[in-house]
Amino acid sequence: MSAGAAVRAEARPVVALAGNPNTGKTSLFNRLTGSNARVGNYPGVTVEREVGAWRLASGLVDVVDVPGTYSLASRSSDEQVAVRAIFGLDGNARPHLAVVVVDATQLVRNLYFALQLVEAEVPVVVALNLMDVARAQGIAPDPGRVAALLGVPVVAVSATTGEGMDTLAAAVQDVLLDPRQGRALPGWRYPAALEQDLARLCPLAEGPAAERRALALWALLSVDETDELIDVPAPVRQEVAAIRAEAGRAGRDIDAEIIATRYAWLDAQAWASPPRPGARGSRSPWTAGSCTPGGAGSPSSR
Repeated sequence: MSAGAAVRAEARPVVALAGNPNTGKTSLFNRLTGSNARVGNYPGVTVEREVGAWRLASGLVDVVDVPGTYSLASRSSDEQVAVRAIFGLDGNARPHLAVVVVDATQLVRNLYFALQLVEAEVPVVVALNLMDVARAQGIAPDPGRVAALLGVPVVAVSATTGEGMDTLAAAVQDVLLDPRQGRALPGWRYPAALEQDLARLCPLAEGPAAERRALALWALLSVDETDELIDVPAPVRQEVAAIRAEAGRAGRDIDAEIIATRYAWLDAQAWASPPRPGARGSRSPWTAGSCTPGGAGSPSSR
């Protein structure tokens, strides 16, 4: 490849293909990119990084196959890969959007991961994969109804049959042109005590307000004395340890507060109901900053 071609390839929009393990994510990656994937390693770890070119109507984009994960929470350096890839940290190219691959036969369980990206205001397109299997089982979700509740584009696809590939490409192109279409304000709220914990951690993070908040949540779920994480600054570790100690004395379970709040919102949604009118939602990461729900990083202010 010539130097000029290399520069043009690097300038392509980057799309992160993310989701739980066993959702057909890699099959979808292969369907979108064909056999032209480039294989390397993520910076600083031995985890393979696959990148392939996907042709949209507007031109080529680079698709990164992010390792499968159930959550942005991580306990080891390898598990940190997904967080770094999605937020463009520590030498990773920052994606312009994330396509979250969801197993349509396990909707609520798989959407837990999607909620975390919505919460971080990462531009998102949800790909409901295995729709052919879900229909055969009589449990196929309605993409329009899911989109109305999440507030981001949702497309029915099947990596096996090729269903929905053109619709997915069109949705991705629309969000690349206008990232606000892939962002929504989260509809769930954490307990007041947890919000106070987040307010203590957010000033230690950098980036948009929603991203600082997402990193604070990540730290509360991931950082403790037994983790194998790398590059977590000492002030972050100290603050998390202090917050956890205070929560323990107050009889609080921080992990349960975060996880239960997200799942309670998912469980409360009427996934089978018609969409409600107007339901659609309108580097080291740790430096000085703050984060407030609906603040400077909210969709309404971008």
